[in-house]
Amino acid sequence: NKDSHQILETIDSLSVKLGSIYYVNYGAQVSSKVPGGFKKNEVVGDSKIGNAKKFVEGKDLARWKLRDRKLWLDYRKDEMYGPRTENLFENPKIILRKVSDKNHKLAGSIDYNNYYTDDGIVIATDYSNVASLRQDFIGIEREENISFSIEYVASQLFNCITDYYFKNKFATESLQGATSHTYPKTVRDLPLFKSPKNVEATLTILVKYIMLLQNDNSDKNLILNFYLELLNAIQINLYFPNQLKQANKEIIKHLGNLKAIEKSMSDEKKLAIIQSEFNRLYDPNHPVRNNLETLDSIEEIRIIKEAVK
Repeated sequence: NKDSHQILETIDSLSVKLGSIYYVNYGAQVSSKVPGGFKKNEVVGDSKIGNAKKFVEGKDLARWKLRDRKLWLDYRKDEMYGPRTENLFENPKIILRKVSDKNHKLAGSIDYNNYYTDDGIVIATDYSNVASLRQDFIGIEREENISFSIEYVASQLFNCITDYYFKNKFATESLQGATSHTYPKTVRDLPLFKSPKNVEATLTILVKYIMLLQNDNSDKNLILNFYLELLNAIQINLYFPNQLKQANKEIIKHLGNLKAIEKSMSDEKKLAIIQSEFNRLYDPNHPVRNNLETLDSIEEIRIIKEAVK
């Protein structure tokens, strides 16, 4: 319909494709290339054997969360049906499950730990990490001058705007609760907002908050859900600044500076910062909280939110 067409056009006009800055492909096909040779379950298990590499698969992956079941892959690169260069795995990367979550939401996270994966996972990493692999794909124009943090790139993939885009452009099945295949070609076409300026730093910090909360087992659901909604709202503000301004519901300009969490800090210290920033923004009188809770009063936003519930 007209609305959806217009929303997609707006997104396209303000974004670059993921494939213009990231190499995207499946993980390895780990069974033997010889018919009747070894199968996956003969090279994946819980003991370190042979050329042992830490291993995860599709079912270990949820949005912003990667579960480590302590699996190992005996990486017999020369004998496997679809091996991949080690650099694809042994660099910071974004990983997505080959099958989406229900209602076509992409399931994925950042992997900083150099896990190996099979082809139930689609991997996206900076082209410079895989210089030996092919660097151009049909329909993709490379953007040599753009460089984003991996957290910013992930923030662009896992939010309500991209959910809407994916569902309306690529979803393979329209039934309620249906899932879709996320092919590398589709992932290359996903939109990244192209000139975030100062917002890149904010989203980088926000993603670190979300990943820590998502992997922290204490009960922080209220805080996690607030930050996930905040991520959605920042995306909406990037793509629909005029609508938010007109309705007096801007988000970005009221955020202030989110406090960074550093690798060297203890988890306790990080969680204390995350809590204090939540307290600041969730104050009943804070414009961010008030605007967040009433964004749906804007037509485009209501359409997007309805579609990706």
